[in-house]
Amino acid sequence: MDAKKQAFFEENAELAMEEQIRYGIPASVTLIQMYWESGRGESALARNANNYFGVKDHRQGAQVYRANDADEKNAPFKMYDSKEASVRDHSLILMGKTYNRCHHLAADDYSGWLKGIKGSGYASAKDYDKTLINDLKAYNLQAYDKKAMEKAKEQGVKCGYMRDLTAPGERVSSLSRQGERRSTQPAVSGRELFRMPVDGRDLTMTSAFGPRIHPTTGLRDNHKGIDISMAAGTKLYSSEPEGVVKRVNWGVDRNHDGKADLDAKGNPVINGKCVEVEYRRGNDVYTVQYLHMSRVDVKEGQKIGPGELIGLSGATGRGTGAHLHYGVKKNGEYINPLSYLADVAILSDSKAVIKDAKKNNLDALALYKKEADRDVLLAQKADAERQRSDEYSLAQVKHDENTEEERNIATEDTVARTAKSNLFSAILGNDGSGLSQMFQGGSDLTSSIVQMLMMSFLALAFNKRDDEEQQQQQNVVDDQQNAVSRENEWDVRAKLDVKEMAEMASTKFDIEWSEQQGGQQITQQERSGYAVS
Repeated sequence: MDAKKQAFFEENAELAMEEQIRYGIPASVTLIQMYWESGRGESALARNANNYFGVKDHRQGAQVYRANDADEKNAPFKMYDSKEASVRDHSLILMGKTYNRCHHLAADDYSGWLKGIKGSGYASAKDYDKTLINDLKAYNLQAYDKKAMEKAKEQGVKCGYMRDLTAPGERVSSLSRQGERRSTQPAVSGRELFRMPVDGRDLTMTSAFGPRIHPTTGLRDNHKGIDISMAAGTKLYSSEPEGVVKRVNWGVDRNHDGKADLDAKGNPVINGKCVEVEYRRGNDVYTVQYLHMSRVDVKEGQKIGPGELIGLSGATGRGTGAHLHYGVKKNGEYINPLSYLADVAILSDSKAVIKDAKKNNLDALALYKKEADRDVLLAQKADAERQRSDEYSLAQVKHDENTEEERNIATEDTVARTAKSNLFSAILGNDGSGLSQMFQGGSDLTSSIVQMLMMSFLALAFNKRDDEEQQQQQNVVDDQQNAVSRENEWDVRAKLDVKEMAEMASTKFDIEWSEQQGGQQITQQERSGYAVS
């Protein structure tokens, strides 16, 4: 194991754990990327520009550090005031939409994060993720992930509490895809707080809410939801903030009175894989049901926010092929889900259309949108935004207070140890004369014995201190010699593996455009995604 490499990880562990607590990015991922992208912190880019991740900046007039990399000659690399600024910008970049496949991953899922980062176009090296994962495990960096989660718990914050928010004054790097820069205000828009349960603008309803003839039995029944046609495996999402998963795979639905929901033949309705989520909005409680799913990604009692993956659609249970049965209760009573979805569409600014297959594909959602009390909904939306912003502020203050407290404790401990050392020296004197003076003039036998014992003790203490000082000096010499030896070893390895290192260090924060597009040459500005209009 490379001692200098280990020292690099230890030196930057606190920075990486801080980012995990804030954004939920595993500390191990930050550390291993930081090491590889900066040539263990010794690349010219890291030393001269505090750029530890190879981030580029193609904005006109931006202060940059010019250097070549594997993909671009004379590339404009971003300059940072400090190492800390580089690490923070790396976190903000990973919070951009380019890497949204990682945003649902746990804060200790280092393998998922590295695979997602590679899959999102971060680096061109074929085995980038595998190489980093193996190196990460070799140095047990995942231990820092666990430690960060424990620290977050001690500080009373959720690990990744800033994942959906950007603090005032912070901005995603210019190297995110064009149009994905975040504002300088907390990102608490309605689009993030409310979301339609299914992606897609044009949806088709094959069976409406209320009395109907069942499509398979041919019998009349009371449909307590709507069926939306979709391919099996379609992603299904939560719709509002402050959701709680109430039931999973309960099999037989029940009415508000607790009695089983039966079909026309008196048989219980079989729901297949299903999920029920409860939301509180104002004085009302909405209970949303997803039935006939092929996969469930949540657990009972789990708290979920807007846009979190519930699972995948399917054709389990009693049904008519792949579709989503979507049911909604308001304060315990079933309501037409179109009424609820109209509210969510307004709150999320969605332009979704739900066509009624049995009414010439007319937009079944439009009528309920017109009937919705927009003033009430917008007021609820504003309340949710304020609450989210307040929670962000409280979490940030709480975290900052705990971080400052940790620093104060560390400082107090250092001061106490220093004071103790100084007190000991003051009592003894440099040669022990201070204490020996206490026994001068003593004539009785007891004083003589005590004096003899104390002087023996002092002699042993000073001999031990001299030995420790000599050992410390020898350790410094050994460290210097080892550093020179490792430096020579690294130089040899760098010369031998220069091609591999160049490939591994190529950071792909900018989009990997081909040099030709449709047979036409493209400019460097277009390649970067920031062409001037």
